[in-house]
Amino acid sequence: MTGCADETQVIVKLTEIIDRVLAGKGAADIDIGDIHGLQSPELNALAEKVIMLNTQYLSSRSFILELARGVLDAEPPRRNFFADPYKQLHSELCHLTWQITQIADGDYDQKVYFLGDFAVAINKMIASLRERQQLSDKIIEDEKQLRQYSEELKASNATKDRLFSIISHDLRNPFNALVALSETMVNDLEAGDSEMAIDYARMMHDSVMQGYQLLVNLLDWSRQQSNKIVYTPRPFNPRNVINYIIGLVELSAASKHITVEFTAGSEYTIDSDETLFSTIVRNLISNALKYTPDGGHVSVEITRAAGSYNISVKDSGVGIAAHRQAMLFSADATVSTPGTNSETGTGLGLLLCKDFVRMLGGKIWVESEEGKGSTFTFSVPEKPATDEA
Repeated sequence: MTGCADETQVIVKLTEIIDRVLAGKGAADIDIGDIHGLQSPELNALAEKVIMLNTQYLSSRSFILELARGVLDAEPPRRNFFADPYKQLHSELCHLTWQITQIADGDYDQKVYFLGDFAVAINKMIASLRERQQLSDKIIEDEKQLRQYSEELKASNATKDRLFSIISHDLRNPFNALVALSETMVNDLEAGDSEMAIDYARMMHDSVMQGYQLLVNLLDWSRQQSNKIVYTPRPFNPRNVINYIIGLVELSAASKHITVEFTAGSEYTIDSDETLFSTIVRNLISNALKYTPDGGHVSVEITRAAGSYNISVKDSGVGIAAHRQAMLFSADATVSTPGTNSETGTGLGLLLCKDFVRMLGGKIWVESEEGKGSTFTFSVPEKPATDEA
């Protein structure tokens, strides 16, 4: 239309639009020029309202169709009463989508309030998933506990096997030798051969010392396995302890013509557990004598390092192959290598050394080369391990 619009045609056009909206059909686009120049202000105002309602209807219809297709990122029309009931639905659907994403990621603490029965069903599913997750977590924890029990049982069986080996073989050997030597010595004494008796007495002493060493290690080891050894630090003079131990092994060293030397840079006082310290030194010196051939040399030395003392036991013995050094302090090493005079052992000595050094708060290590001897060194902190913890 041009100029003054035909009011009758405008009224018919507006009526058609209203009918289409009321019938739920898509409203037709209106050319604003169709009502330009209307003479009736009332009809002009009515036309503008119908056009506005038509526009709102079109935008709300598009929004609702998008929701029906599952498009939740559609922008809700503003100030549109046609779409107002669906705006809350849109918000709830967006929140529900976020909740379902959280549930899919394993967050079973969500609580859904969407649309009654649907929310009840979803919340039942969440509760079921939560129970399954808890059951799964418990199964994982139980499996972890079972693995731990399995390892403990394995260690316990290894302990039992080692104990039987010691009792049935290693501990019996020194006493077998003692019985044989004592019988021979009695025969020599009855025959008046005192010189041979003296030699046998020395050999008997070595057998007794071997048996004593095995028994002490066995008792210490069993106490350590039962967690009955308590770390008790107090100040003591390591020089006195080492000299006492050297005195204990003096005859064993003399029987193999091994010289034992002890060097300390100055007079030291160590604040640690004297019993554990003594056991470590005794085992290291005994091992050094065991693997050093006749006419060899063993030296013990104390040096002061940063914040600790290092005690080294060096021998001129057979040495240790590189591939065996890593196994020396391992519980998997079930037996030790026989000594140069076929001395037997249990392999417990170095295990005790490792555990006792750890209780003292220090470290233990070895430097060795086959045919060139070995040096075992352990460190002891200047202050008690409990003070450093």
